[in-house]
Amino acid sequence: MLKDIDQVILALYYDEGLSIRKIKDIVKVGHQRIREVIEANLEGIDLVHHIGRPIKITDEIKYLIELEALKNPSISAQKLGIEVSKAFGVELSARTINNTRNQMKFNWRPPKVKQSLNNSQKNMIYQFRSDLFYTGLINQVIYFSDESRFEQQSDSSWRWTRRGEYNEGIFNEKSKSSTSVMGWGCIGNN
Repeated sequence: MLKDIDQVILALYYDEGLSIRKIKDIVKVGHQRIREVIEANLEGIDLVHHIGRPIKITDEIKYLIELEALKNPSISAQKLGIEVSKAFGVELSARTINNTRNQMKFNWRPPKVKQSLNNSQKNMIYQFRSDLFYTGLINQVIYFSDESRFEQQSDSSWRWTRRGEYNEGIFNEKSKSSTSVMGWGCIGNN
């Protein structure tokens, strides 16, 4: 079934005898579309015109993007685009790749921190907590307790992570010996 614009193109070409250039000026479509309509009519083929850009991202490409983001959470969109191009021969922009990662619920976040503690440091933490217990402070009604650590170090190596999914790539292993300040506090009754 021909669209109205296709019927106009054929009428102008066959009935009026106009050139493709003149048809283009009248109908306001490109040369390629006019040629396709004329050739399809000669061959007896019905054309299907797609509105907008063709969809490049298939389920296989989405799977590759997800797999690579889980394997290497800090992979850039440009490098991921190269991987997609090698595997499927499809060129994707960095924006398209990042939008796809966002649709798959990946978030661009700083890495989670995993402390690398030696046995001495673990013993010190145990001793601190034991002292709290034996001094009676921990036996009081504590409504809130928290500790925070502030480091003088760059956190510029952000990663693509998905909530609830953990792998070694989303962690930065940090040494306890880096310059930092720890604050501990609690709010209790009495």
